[in-house]
Formats: sequence, C-alpha cells, structure tokens
Amino acid sequence: MRRVATGAPARPRVRRDRRALRLRAHEGEAGALSARQYGLPLTDEPLTRVPDRARAAAFFDSLIAQQDRHAGNYRWDGDAEKLGLIDHGFAFARPGQYVNQSFFVAWRWGRDEQALIDAEQEALRNLLESRDLHGLGRFLLSEEAEALAARADLMLERDSILAVGEF
Repeated sequence: MRRVATGAPARPRVRRDRRALRLRAHEGEAGALSARQYGLPLTDEPLTRVPDRARAAAFFDSLIAQQDRHAGNYRWDGDAEKLGLIDHGFAFARPGQYVNQSFFVAWRWGRDEQALIDAEQEALRNLLESRDLHGLGRFLLSEEAEALAARADLMLERDSILAVGEF
C-alpha cells in the first residue's frame, strides 16, 4: 500500500479567468473555494465540438473516481467552447462504493479510446512522484489519497483509463 503524506492544508493556486481559486483551511478544516462555471447542462455538444476536452474530462474523472458525472454535472459554454466540470461531491471513491454515472468515461470507452496518451501518462507519473499528490493528500482522507495513488498506478500499469465503476 502506498503511503501519502498528509498534514496541514496547502494553498495551491489554480488560475481561471484571472481569478485565483484556492484550496485552504477554514476554522481548522480543509475546504475549497470555487468559481462559477458558466454554460448549459444536459447537452452532448462537447463530445463533437471539443472531443479532446471530453477525453481529458474522462481521464480526470477516471483518476479521481468520480462516480456521479451525469449530464447535469458539467457545463458547456458553446460560444467560448468551454467545458466546465462541476459537483465533485462524489469523487475519490473507493472499491465497493456506489456508482451513479460517469458520462465522459463511458463515452471514451464506447469509442475504444481508453488508452492513455503521452500527456496523461506523464501527468500520472508526476502525480505519483509528488510525495503528497501535489497537495491533494492534505485534503483527502488517508484512504482516499491511497486509493487515488493506487488508481494512478493501475492506470499506468494498464496504459488505460479505468472503466466506469472501477475504483
């Protein structure tokens, strides 16, 4: 079993439209601030207009074991051609947990495009080489962090994203 360093919450910055998003502690508990995602739910337009982003969403959801990515849990801004993933409340699943839907993962497997591309392999290696999963280990339960690292290992071993519900 891989051990992931945990500790005081980190403060990594993520840039979106010049506004910083931060993961940080609030009253001693891990928390997150997030920016609003603009666009429409319930459309499959990103699958045809920006398939590379849909494939990236599948990779991300497979890695974080997102078990509730249905068409209402992403936003599509067709004018800006932006795909925004929302509602990660059921992410970082562990074996045996409930799966509702994984829209992008199912789509990518359905197209027989589950094999990892070079950039995805590199991202997984970088994540695993980071002692604390690039700060995520500080925000996850230890068993969630260990499951994340195990999924990254398995994805590299198979050279593939994981199937829906496989975590």
